Amino acid sequence: MKKLLFMLLCCGIFVIGCNNNQNDEFFEDDVVAIDGDNNDDNNYNSEIMMNMDEILASSDKKAENGDYAGAISDLQKVISQAEYKGFLYAKLARLQNKIADLNNALDSANNAIKYGEIEKDESMDWIYTTRVHIETELNMFDEAIKDAEKVISLSPDKAWVYAERANIYKAKGEKEKALADYNKAISLGDDSQWIKDSIEQIKN
Repeated sequence: MKKLLFMLLCCGIFVIGCNNNQNDEFFEDDVVAIDGDNNDDNNYNSEIMMNMDEILASSDKKAENGDYAGAISDLQKVISQAEYKGFLYAKLARLQNKIADLNNALDSANNAIKYGEIEKDESMDWIYTTRVHIETELNMFDEAIKDAEKVISLSPDKAWVYAERANIYKAKGEKEKALADYNKAISLGDDSQWIKDSIEQIKN
């Protein structure tokens, strides 16, 4: 009886051992399969990134040559695949502004700010300034000034942010406020000729 129990126990251990070995083999197969999938995903993502870089370069080149419609089309392709969209939407808004597609430009600028805030984009001053330009074009002066003040809060030591707000005040007809901001820009080191010309236009 004892011998029979011993044989049954040994058989049980053998079966368990076999099952463990099979599980180990299956697990190893799963690891290989997962690693293979990860490599495929990494290769696919790398291809996408390279393709996006090429399309983005193409968009910039077309914009330089005045082909804004082509540049916009390329940029929209990049945005559809990009992980970070804030800065790209701002570029799109500026291109749409170039062809006076102001409503779409404003939508793109709004998206730029939405995604930029989520992504904690370091160029939020530039992104907000994009919407400032479009709001000024649409005579949305109060909204533009609010955004310009946001830009100033982000970059209080940059001359151009005051020049941006000065442009809004000038367009709105608030000459004294425009002059104050143009002079602030000059005091921070921006003595661009267009700023000097704007001051002269206000004074005359």
